[in-house]
This record gives sequence, structure tokens and C-alpha cells, in this order.
Amino acid sequence: ARLAEAYGAASQCFAEDDFICAANGFADIIAEKPDFRDAKDQMEQSRYRLAEQYLKAERFQLAIDQLDILLAANPGNKDAVVLMDTVYDHWITSAEEQGDWWTAFWVARQRNQRASSREP
Repeated sequence: ARLAEAYGAASQCFAEDDFICAANGFADIIAEKPDFRDAKDQMEQSRYRLAEQYLKAERFQLAIDQLDILLAANPGNKDAVVLMDTVYDHWITSAEEQGDWWTAFWVARQRNQRASSREP
């Protein structure tokens, strides 16, 4: 019953677009019972949506951090890989528009290292 209540609370957070609360809630459930309902899928969706929110807010590193967590748990998540590329695109463009060439270079380098590590 307690896990069902926790699931309901995490689902409510998700419904209210509070994806930090939702991801943490689903993660707590998974830590206790990894196969509880669809908590794993819901946690992945929460992290993905949180990364989208961070992208919109131009909090690029936070978006990448969420996607790293998501991809560590599910390396085959193609949507997360595509979103990560989008975050990098926006981060590099934003840095270039601000004349911050060092950040643009650093982010492009980080992106290239990640891409080469994903190749078979």
C-alpha cells in the first residue's frame, strides 16, 4: 500500500510538470521494488521531460546530466540520444551568439567525445 501511495504521489508530480519530484519519487520506488508497475518507464519519462525543461531554460549542463542518468539506465533510448544532440546544438549556438568561443569549443569537444564513444 505504501508503494502504491508513493506511486500516486510521483504520478501527481508528473501530472503537475514537477519532473524533479516525479523522477525522485519513481527512483525511490524502484530502489525498493525495481519491477513495481511501470515506475521504471515513468522515471525515464520524468528525466526526459526534466531535460526538456532544462533545455528550454538554457540550463544545458543540467539537461545533459539528466540525459546521462537516463542513458546510463537505458543506453538504447534513442529519444534521449536525439535530445542530447539537440541540447548540444543549442548550447553551442548559444555560446557562439554570446561570443563565448571557449565554451563553444569545449562543448563541441565534449559532444564529439561522446559521439565517438557511442559508435560501435
